[in-house]
Amino acid sequence: MAQEQFQIFGLPLGAKIPYAIKSCARNAKASSVACWLVQPSVDRNKKQSGRVMLPDDKSPAWVGLGESKLAIDSRGILESVTVGRLPMSQESLISSSIERRFGGPSDSGRYPNGNFTQWAKAEVVIQLICPTKLAICDIEFLAGAEFRRREAEKEAKAVQRLLKPQSP
Repeated sequence: MAQEQFQIFGLPLGAKIPYAIKSCARNAKASSVACWLVQPSVDRNKKQSGRVMLPDDKSPAWVGLGESKLAIDSRGILESVTVGRLPMSQESLISSSIERRFGGPSDSGRYPNGNFTQWAKAEVVIQLICPTKLAICDIEFLAGAEFRRREAEKEAKAVQRLLKPQSP
């Protein structure tokens, strides 16, 4: 199966990052390439995740208002980019920015504790979640393959729950 690739903030979502992400220069305020702000964590499957500084020349201004994180699998494939802790006051600006590039959302609405919006394409799924109690928003850009993997994992867990004997 061919790798899906989609450029987001100058990074190839769903494909191998063409360079090794290094630690940011001490006291760096901007960078032309993504760099780790702190040493990334590595899980048992050798997946790296951690806070990064995204290339400022390839990112909308609202990205700089939050904390950015990357998740990279053991092969160097970028699975997701998350920008979290964005001020909820920026929700409509963020939505407008996403809509200019991706069109209208495929799903949106309210849930008891906030708002959500989702844009779904074959190569990328974007989820904007804004819990009103916290007054912040998180936006996650998922490679299509990673989104499908997560959904399959959820479905398998649901099936296991249904197959588990129920106590009287």
